[in-house]
Amino acid sequence: MGWSLGAMLALAAASLAPNVFSAVVAISPTPSFVRRRGWPYGLAPERLASFREQVCTEPAASLRRFIVDFNRGDLRATDISRQLMRQMDDFPSTEALATGLDWLQEIDLRATLLGLGVPVLVFHGTADSLIPPIAGRWIADHVARGRFVAVEGAAHAPFWGRTDFMAGEIRRFLCQQKAKTGTESE
Repeated sequence: MGWSLGAMLALAAASLAPNVFSAVVAISPTPSFVRRRGWPYGLAPERLASFREQVCTEPAASLRRFIVDFNRGDLRATDISRQLMRQMDDFPSTEALATGLDWLQEIDLRATLLGLGVPVLVFHGTADSLIPPIAGRWIADHVARGRFVAVEGAAHAPFWGRTDFMAGEIRRFLCQQKAKTGTESE
């Protein structure tokens, strides 16, 4: 299970070692974070480069702006932003953030995901302005066994305050996978 960049990492790992994964739960994923040929749903590469520069020169201010921006449109935006800002001391180092942003600039999982046979459950907030829901739907539609769940009124962190709903969907998904394969899913 992963969220945003973590979801992309989980999908990439499942494609490299499909026998290790019984399923992937991807929250707010995209196959490509930046726009590129054939993928208009990403961030402009220049905008990501600018954000990376801001993270390296003004990490705290950049992260505060980022938190507010990616929660914009969520019915619980104020509460989510406050809670995340309280946790900023636990955020990764500037170096780790820059490395992650570099990876987001380079990675394009579209071709990789076409051959992924691992079941994938995709959650995406309907109000996500950072990664449009069409990106998550694309993943669910292009992996062999994908399922898309729209989280109404949620932005980029759809799990915040919606854990019962998401836990129920995950349980249902894993039970369906177990029934299809006749084995237990972890």
